[in-house]
Amino acid sequence: QLRDQFEAAVQAICGDVRRDWFPRNTETTTSTDRSRNAATGTYDATVEAQYATLGSGSSVSFDGTSDLLTYPDAADVSFGDGTNDYPFSIVSWVNPTIEATNRVILCKDDYTTGVTFREWTAQIDSNNYAPFYVHDNSAAARLGRQFQTALVTGWQMLTFTYDGSRAVTGLRIYRNAARVDDANDSAGTYVAMENLGEAVKLGHNTVAAGSAGDFFDGSKARVLLVAKQLSVEEQWALKALGNAFWDLAL
Repeated sequence: QLRDQFEAAVQAICGDVRRDWFPRNTETTTSTDRSRNAATGTYDATVEAQYATLGSGSSVSFDGTSDLLTYPDAADVSFGDGTNDYPFSIVSWVNPTIEATNRVILCKDDYTTGVTFREWTAQIDSNNYAPFYVHDNSAAARLGRQFQTALVTGWQMLTFTYDGSRAVTGLRIYRNAARVDDANDSAGTYVAMENLGEAVKLGHNTVAAGSAGDFFDGSKARVLLVAKQLSVEEQWALKALGNAFWDLAL
């Protein structure tokens, strides 16, 4: 009952939730998205042994080498049509392992050499910074913001928001509900994201060689994809709910 109350309270703040990875420890090879869309995410293998108790809930560990989950493509997880962009946010409770590799939190991205399908990416990079990108795939362009202070291990709520303005000023990054982005990382002449056929990937990406890579190393408790730009006030409320449910002190 407590889990159900937490699930509902978070979704009430977020509004139009497109994907909500909040796995139950009875799920092993697939995980049903907790939003009204009920999309089925598929793990690379069973995660039965990867659950750990966290306060009143649990987390899932990712090994940084092969653990991943993939949701199939759908129109509701794209936020651009080639001309216009639309607001969205990614909210994540993560405990990353600190290392010199790219580690994806959530993305809709494929940067296979010569055959890219790029839309949006939230990750921790090889500097342990937390960058956020939206991509104009046909123009090989992107808007990007970074938090250029190396993250440290420990539970944290990382939130990435975009207002749909098609300007780099519309991208924001927050850690524990405090804004932290401090540098641009854009490239090319950006017009808008496009609605492509790529899957939504939790904990991995499709890298230049065309294979899975950029695996997340560490633990995750919940990751949401939301069709609006979350405010600071909404994020503070989410943080308070997460602290109470998982017994954190963010």
